[in-house]
Amino acid sequence: MTTAEAVNETEILSVTVTCKNPEDAILLANTMAEVLHDRIAQIVNGTSVKIVDRAVVAKLVSPGFAKKVIIATMLEFIVSVVVVFIV
Repeated sequence: MTTAEAVNETEILSVTVTCKNPEDAILLANTMAEVLHDRIAQIVNGTSVKIVDRAVVAKLVSPGFAKKVIIATMLEFIVSVVVVFIV
């Protein structure tokens, strides 16, 4: 899946590519950036179009990690309540 959208209603354009193969996603996103760079410069005369960043592989946080953090926080809260009422 590929999307291109303005960032926070600015003139900055963010290109996002989701693909099973990270290398393919990077290649596609960077190619889109180059094509958009050239095409926007042709369409809008007198503009200064720049590529701010190249594509990188997104770092995913395991859902298991987030779940463990939430459970640990809840247990910590329960232990704190028990200690307060016992002491």
